[in-house]
Amino acid sequence: MSRTSRIPHPPGSRYVALYQWAVRRFGVGGAAVIGLLDFLDRAKLEPNQPLASRARIIFELEGIVGKHVVDRALHTLLTVGAIRRCEQTTMGSTNWETRVEYALDIHGLAQLLATPYSESSGNSRNRESRQLPKTEPEPGPPPGVPLNKKEVDVITTTTGGGGDADAVGGEDATVDDLIEAAVWAAQRSPTGIKNEGGFRARVRARIIQNGPSPDDLATFRGYRTAHAKATAAAEAARVQREAAAMSPQRPPLSREAALARARQAAAILKGRAVP
Repeated sequence: MSRTSRIPHPPGSRYVALYQWAVRRFGVGGAAVIGLLDFLDRAKLEPNQPLASRARIIFELEGIVGKHVVDRALHTLLTVGAIRRCEQTTMGSTNWETRVEYALDIHGLAQLLATPYSESSGNSRNRESRQLPKTEPEPGPPPGVPLNKKEVDVITTTTGGGGDADAVGGEDATVDDLIEAAVWAAQRSPTGIKNEGGFRARVRARIIQNGPSPDDLATFRGYRTAHAKATAAAEAARVQREAAAMSPQRPPLSREAALARARQAAAILKGRAVP
């Protein structure tokens, strides 16, 4: 039995599905883009069809993620082959116009998720879990049974931040913070970064799968210190500018007063009094 939502949503409200696998792989921004394109794709008869432009994606996800997050997500999803960039050039009134839209790359997603795609895959209801989450905690392993390395890393990742489910490795940092720190360090290395989107995706996948390494945490501490210093310097400069703006300034001298001072200075140099 199915029914509509009990929540009195405003007219025209649209929901965006955030799939768990997409959040783990691409973060909230990438998952939001995937969810929106998946929603629009369900109205298409054929796969891999153009669905939305960058402007429409930003508009549809307003209030969920910002435009900069959308740009990074599009770059990452294109790099890993989860979506496709579709260009259509037509003759306008005065010149050629190119329209760019994005589509789901069904075969690329099938490879990423290791789930084979077939023509009957359009109906995914048999694969989507519609069960309510369990309210009681799942039982852990029996006492005395050691956990493997991956399980230990996951427990450290989800509980090491003082009660924050997004904190990792005992540090007050999220996965996104660790990725930003890794990008900050790589940009300052002699080699730099040639593909920032791919670099971000690889770092995210590694941290989510294996947990943060000691190098990740050390890099984050250096990034946090440098960011704090830069913020303090910017704040000090702002305070100085405001103090200078508030300090009283002498009014500019008139032409007569300036000439009088010049005559007085010349008279002093010649050793005689001013008449």
